Amino acid sequence: MSPADILHFPTKAPTNLKRWVGTTFVERTCCGKIFVTVCHDDEGNIANAFVRFGKAGTCGAAVMDGLFAILRDALAAGIEPEKVVHSLAGIGCHAGENTCMDAVARAFKKAIEGVPHEDLEVEPKEEAV
Repeated sequence: MSPADILHFPTKAPTNLKRWVGTTFVERTCCGKIFVTVCHDDEGNIANAFVRFGKAGTCGAAVMDGLFAILRDALAAGIEPEKVVHSLAGIGCHAGENTCMDAVARAFKKAIEGVPHEDLEVEPKEEAV
């Protein structure tokens, strides 16, 4: 077998690829900003999602990478996006109430409701004194 046999690239793009349109929501959390991109398919259904922390290399960034790997599989399997909101909304942590999990829920809720792009950045919740 020659290297040319191993590195065969198709000459035409596959026709079975799906097109997604994504909107990135900037959410403020007690750990800083996160960027949640929610992708819709041609029928308007939430089909995929991605997240990036404003700070790379943190424990929170690793947790979000793991959560979103599972979340992408769940969306592909047909989970209702409202279930994502219900499951993640209000989850707290040691750093405060305005958590990364809650921010993901807020971004998904906005994507479900079709929030206009100019309204994407949300002020953090007021913390109890």
